[in-house]
Amino acid sequence: MKLSVMSYTLARSGWFKDEKLGYLKKTIDLAKEIGTDGIDWVTTHGLEPKEIRKAMDDNGIKASCYTLAVPGLSSPSFVERAKSVDMVKT
Repeated sequence: MKLSVMSYTLARSGWFKDEKLGYLKKTIDLAKEIGTDGIDWVTTHGLEPKEIRKAMDDNGIKASCYTLAVPGLSSPSFVERAKSVDMVKT
């Protein structure tokens, strides 16, 4: 994969944030329009993951990654990092 759109950047700029399904469609449409290979999802934006996957599959767009923020992943404490890793796995 060479280029992807980051959903966080679009959401942060106010890109259709009040339209759940409109946001999904317009994000996918933008990714296709500018010729990217995928979308980096930084949350599900209140949508079901299966719904996002279906819309992407229907439009030939891939998820480049799923970025998440988890407190404690960079903690110097092994115990705190392990708790964070467990949280990501669930």
